[in-house]
Amino acid sequence: MVAFFCATPVQIYQIINIRTQYYNDKETILYILDYFLDAEKYVEKCKETGLFKDVVFVKMWKCCQRTNGKKYKDLKILKGVQKKFFDFITNKVVLKKIYMRTWCIYYFFLKNDILKKLHVEKSADIEEVLFSYYDPILPMLYLKLKNKKMKFNRFEDGTSTYFNGVNFAKCRFDEKIGLSDDVFKPAKVFAHFPEAIKDIEKANAEIIKVDFSQNKVAKDLLYKIFDIENVQEIKEKVIFFDTLAPNQNMEAMMKPLSIFTSEEIVYKKHPRRPDRYYEERNLNVYKGASLPFEMYCEYFDVSDKILVSHCSTACVSPALFFNQTPTAIICYDFATTKGLETYSGFDAFLNRLLENDVPLKLSKPKTKEEYEKLIFSLKSSQ
Repeated sequence: MVAFFCATPVQIYQIINIRTQYYNDKETILYILDYFLDAEKYVEKCKETGLFKDVVFVKMWKCCQRTNGKKYKDLKILKGVQKKFFDFITNKVVLKKIYMRTWCIYYFFLKNDILKKLHVEKSADIEEVLFSYYDPILPMLYLKLKNKKMKFNRFEDGTSTYFNGVNFAKCRFDEKIGLSDDVFKPAKVFAHFPEAIKDIEKANAEIIKVDFSQNKVAKDLLYKIFDIENVQEIKEKVIFFDTLAPNQNMEAMMKPLSIFTSEEIVYKKHPRRPDRYYEERNLNVYKGASLPFEMYCEYFDVSDKILVSHCSTACVSPALFFNQTPTAIICYDFATTKGLETYSGFDAFLNRLLENDVPLKLSKPKTKEEYEKLIFSLKSSQ
């Protein structure tokens, strides 16, 4: 049995492609987690594909928040106790092993509501687990101890895999005691452009360069899953991608764009934006905000578009995943208010793309004046 974990619509896209290309001879199960809007509606649609023995909807968000202890992270007294405890056992191999097994048993017995939600038995014969994010590792950890041959594999989730590298960063407990080190090192990594992944040369994993462009079976299935027949095509020349970055200077980005008419520019809201920023300004808002732009580009070529954003990876996805060549403008160099957040990781990622011949037509204006001149030039060339 091969288990796939999915927590975003983009991951559904990745999973359907990977399942039809690499696991046709395997019995598979799909878990859809309640991490995104209308997640449950995709359960029946994925079942109808016939690709999976079962498709399970999992209300896992609160469960994971409870188990990872985030609600205690700001209590200084607990931090102090933890530090002393980990300092004490760090160099004591036997105590470390006892702690590791105790921690895993805690997840299985005291928190086995996670496993119950997944419909997973401790004796489950799961050969491989495919995921792109950290949460599913936790409930599967006990199974890993019982089944040493079970492999953890990773597929890319948008561009986060490229930012962070092949291996998952260890969390609070793991940094001190090296808990189940192999769990954080996938056996396989599926990626469109592995050359651009951070520290790829250090990865002790089988790197699989995926190409979904000729996968007609998956494309037809996804067409139905995402109801592409009713997707509104973007006719406007310029697409502005909203982000939820708390320190973005919206005024600096938006004012120069006012030279475009509503027939020339459309604003794609972030699906989780809590306010009506764009509506209150009577801007032309794209109606299909919940559809991932990656899915849109699967069926519509955007090579003739101008993509603008503070830091949305949607600006580079067409080139990275579909070999399309829109003009991309990333604005964080000049449109970021003072704060602790930096974009060095994004910069390094973009540089790796450019160094490896991704067909990316990218501009990153350093100043507001440079941005204004660029926008005016693009407007004039229309």
